[in-house]
Amino acid sequence: MTEQCSPCKQLHIFEYSNNVKIIIHIDSLALGNAIGGTRMLPYDSVESAIQDVKKLSSAMSLKAAIHGLNQGGGKCVIFNPEKLHFNEIAPLYTSALNQLAGSFIAANDMGISIKMINDIRHLSPFLISSNQLIDDPSYFTALGVFHCIQYITKNHLDTTIPNIKIQGLGRSGAPLCKMLLDSGFKVSAYDIKVSHVEQFKKHPNFSALDETNWFSLPCDIFAPCASGNVITNSNVHLINSKFVCGTANNPCENMAVINTLHSHHIQFIPDFVSNGGGLIYAAGTYHQLSRKEIIDKIKNIPKLISKLSCSSSNMYVNALSIANEKISSFVNES
Repeated sequence: MTEQCSPCKQLHIFEYSNNVKIIIHIDSLALGNAIGGTRMLPYDSVESAIQDVKKLSSAMSLKAAIHGLNQGGGKCVIFNPEKLHFNEIAPLYTSALNQLAGSFIAANDMGISIKMINDIRHLSPFLISSNQLIDDPSYFTALGVFHCIQYITKNHLDTTIPNIKIQGLGRSGAPLCKMLLDSGFKVSAYDIKVSHVEQFKKHPNFSALDETNWFSLPCDIFAPCASGNVITNSNVHLINSKFVCGTANNPCENMAVINTLHSHHIQFIPDFVSNGGGLIYAAGTYHQLSRKEIIDKIKNIPKLISKLSCSSSNMYVNALSIANEKISSFVNES
């Protein structure tokens, strides 16, 4: 099933046996073919999966535009209520990609490892791994946030060793934590999986947090690195940090939360700015850029923060305006 949501937006639902649905949302093709990750999470319903994929694909459009990538935004989620192994779903997944004939280029995301994507690279030319075996884009997402935190520390904080609080020590949170600890930062962190925290406990600059105190504990920079919507209307008043800058997509529940952070003088680095490293790597790899070219581009992410923080207005609003203007200008020209 294909649903034309607007002149630019497309929702594709590929239905298979065992109630498996491959759901792909293309948010924009204005700047090029859409690119984005694929999630396989235990969604409660098809409706919640569709809601997630639409919100995530919109973030991909903004991310591609703000970072100057010649790509549109898209996302895929796999609705898998029978909990089939990805190996069973892979032929269906790659068939869906092939039917879209390149309008969507897929990477991995939550629930799908980089090994899974590399193992099926021969089944579709529309995977970011189709030209070569690739590394996990999550590492490069973490790398971009690391450079942002370094920039914030140097230019906006009155301490050389700030305390960074990380929520989530998974595929992007763990490498971010390691980079920070290796560079002398103090890190406190919480993860619902105790095993994720254990690997860092012996480091003298690391503090493990528990579920009773992690959210409201004071810090200089709060780095959400798990699922989205962690900062909500009901808990935003508990945030006790100077900056919010992490790897998570859509960490704020809605625009009202972002405005509240701004009114409380908490700088929210737009997620589609800070976490752009993964998409930069995915697009660069697909277009066969060198690793050095990709990393150099990721190292330039803090320049966007400098540009966006020149005025006292809401940084997120500024970034949103710049990204949407880029997308609109291409739409109007075409």
